[in-house]
Amino acid sequence: MAYEIIKRLIQLNRQDVLNDLANGVSAREKRKGKLHKVFTDSFDAKGIYNEKFFNQKCNYIHYNPVTGKWKLVSDYTEYEHSSASFYENRRNKKL
Repeated sequence: MAYEIIKRLIQLNRQDVLNDLANGVSAREKRKGKLHKVFTDSFDAKGIYNEKFFNQKCNYIHYNPVTGKWKLVSDYTEYEHSSASFYENRRNKKL
């Protein structure tokens, strides 16, 4: 969406708005090649106060690489950047 917004601003010759959006880019983001800051960063932190909520979030993280558009691996425990195999092995040892 951000790319489309920038594209339309360029088409409309809205250099004033493009300049404002360029001024919002941090030095770190500029080093990564970012040219405009269209949206404000947000982070919705939630505390984990019970096991049910913890499991819900872990399952989301663990199954994300194998679902939807990603499908990076066929088995969620095989994704190398995931802790899923650790939790799965731990669960199997309790049985």
